[in-house]
Amino acid sequence: FAYTLRNVEPLHQKVTPGRYPIEVVTVKNRIAAIRVRFDTDQDPVQWHPANTPSGNGVYGVDAGNLAIFDAAGLSGLTNLNKEHAFDTFVANNEPTVLTLTDDDDCVITSSGVGDGAYPAFWGFGENDTLVSLYLDFLLLVEQRDNNVLATI
Repeated sequence: FAYTLRNVEPLHQKVTPGRYPIEVVTVKNRIAAIRVRFDTDQDPVQWHPANTPSGNGVYGVDAGNLAIFDAAGLSGLTNLNKEHAFDTFVANNEPTVLTLTDDDDCVITSSGVGDGAYPAFWGFGENDTLVSLYLDFLLLVEQRDNNVLATI
C-alpha cells in the first residue's frame, strides 16, 4: 500500500463507492490482467489511460504487487493495520478483495512477472459511461513493427 502516502496519487476519474466484481486473467499461474467492472451490463467500446495528476496511466511496481483502493480509507490506517491487510493477501497468494476501513474496499494482486511498469485503462461504454478499470500486466502482448507493445 505504498511506502508512504506521499507516493499515492488519486486517479483522475472518480468512481461511485460500491462493490464491484473483479475479473482476473491468468497465464501459466501468473496474473496477466485484472478488470474492475463498474457496469456488468455493458462492454467497453473505447479505452482511455487511467491517469493521475502527474502520471500517464503507467504504474511502477516495486514490490511485485499492485492495489486499487479508496485513498481516504488508506490514510486512516496504522502501519500495523496495513501489514495485517497485506498479510491476508500474501496468505491467499491470489488477487484478494480486502477490507481496509469499509467492507471490501480494496483489491490487491501480484503484478505479472513482478516489478516493472504497467498500464491501466478506463473502459467506457456507449454514451461515455464508465464501465471498467483494466490493469494490464503485459504478459499477453506482442511487439508491433513500430516497437509498440499491443495487448493480444
